[in-house]
Amino acid sequence: MHRIEETLAFKLLLARHALIDKRSQLEFAVMGLTRGNFVTLAIIAQYPGITQSELSLKNLKDKNVIGHLVDKLEQKSLIRRSKCQTDRRSYQLFVTDKGQAVVDGNWESFFNHGRTVLTSEEEKTLSHLLEKLLQEEVSL
Repeated sequence: MHRIEETLAFKLLLARHALIDKRSQLEFAVMGLTRGNFVTLAIIAQYPGITQSELSLKNLKDKNVIGHLVDKLEQKSLIRRSKCQTDRRSYQLFVTDKGQAVVDGNWESFFNHGRTVLTSEEEKTLSHLLEKLLQEEVSL
């Protein structure tokens, strides 16, 4: 058995904590948001009109969790729901001007933090390896 510090899973957890969790807790708490709220908001901003089902797939979260996240973002006037024209059972999601301002104001510090540590080639390699791991997870 390997020591926990030598496992890939533990190193990924530590990297996530160092690069994302520790910083984002404080930054987003000031706005009354969590890291998950912000990531969900950013996905909706990138894909205007996305449905909650599509958002669930992109965010790798259960549909019930997505429902709660969407409710919270809507209560804060960061997104709005609109009945889907092609499927009356679904709603399309759009960011509001206020929501777009939150995404624009935090995008660089959240998604690009830590990029100076890796070379461009290392970043591409890491990105490729993470995509490979995610594909395995999505196919389960």
